[in-house]
Amino acid sequence: MKKGFTLVEILIAVAVMGILLGLSFSVYQALSKNSDLNLAAATSVQTIRRAQLLSQAMKQDDTWGVKLQTGEAIIFKGTSFSGRTQSYDEIYSLPGTVSISGDTEIVFTKFTGFLPSAKSITLTIGNKTKTININVQGKIEY
Repeated sequence: MKKGFTLVEILIAVAVMGILLGLSFSVYQALSKNSDLNLAAATSVQTIRRAQLLSQAMKQDDTWGVKLQTGEAIIFKGTSFSGRTQSYDEIYSLPGTVSISGDTEIVFTKFTGFLPSAKSITLTIGNKTKTININVQGKIEY
């Protein structure tokens, strides 16, 4: 009696491994997208809250804001991103796979940390989205 595997048994084992590998890859991609979206949302909210806190504390006696763009969130000093004082910029990385739309520039008022109008930011990756809403008092919901 010979011991070993037949060609059919080896082919079945290779086919099963291929199917499992294919399924695990698609699951990994879905988890990776969810992770990137959640990371982008958490980082965006943290930078928005930091900019609000800097405005409330009147750091450098100025207003502070956040500019969200693909790949990064920038906390800036000034009344607008284009007119900011660049030496005070704080840059935080965002996953490059996430696209950002809506109100991508948010500037808080000095002392109160309020906004002139409510803001909404949409983060998108594939068919998944997360929306960050900020009311005029600066309360964030996402």
